[in-house]
Amino acid sequence: MLMLSAMFVLAACGSKSNSSNEESKEVAEEEKPTVEIADPAITYTEANFNSGEYQNVPLNGCFEIQKVAVAKTANENRNSEYSYKVVATINLKMIKDYPEKVDFVRGNIQLINKDGAVLATLSAILDKYKGMKIGDVAICSDYKLAEYDADGLVADTKYIRLADLNGSRKVEK
Repeated sequence: MLMLSAMFVLAACGSKSNSSNEESKEVAEEEKPTVEIADPAITYTEANFNSGEYQNVPLNGCFEIQKVAVAKTANENRNSEYSYKVVATINLKMIKDYPEKVDFVRGNIQLINKDGAVLATLSAILDKYKGMKIGDVAICSDYKLAEYDADGLVADTKYIRLADLNGSRKVEK
C-alpha cells in the first residue's frame, strides 16, 4: 500500500511539473513581440531631383502591404565591428498599374515603437520592382547594423511603415 501511495505522489508531481512547463511555454509564446503594419502603412513623397533629367511619377495607391517582419541576424561581414544586424522585411503587393513608365522606385522602411516614434529608418531601393504588374508581390528588405542593443531594437519595434515612397523616370529628349 505504501508503495502504491508513493507512485501516486510521484505521478502527481510529474504531471504538475509538466503542466507548469506547458504554462510557461504558453506564456513565452504570448510574450513574443509581434510587429504590425503601421497606420498609414505607406506614405508618399515626390522624388527630389538636381537636374531636369528625371520626372516624378506618382505612386499613390499602386501598392498595399501584405505582411511585415523584423528580426536580429548575425552579421556575416567578419571585418565589421558589429556582430548583429536588424533586418526588416515588407511584402508589397501591386494593386494598381503605374500611371506611366517608372525607371526608379525608392522609399524607406521605418521601424516604429508603440508610441509612434521612429526608432530606425532603413533605405528601400526598389528599382527591381519597376517591372511589376497588378497582383505581383515583391519582398522589400533591408538591414541596419546593430550600433547598440539589437535585441532591444527588435523588441521595441511594434510597427513597420514604407515611408516616402516615390517613383521617377528619365525625361526623354
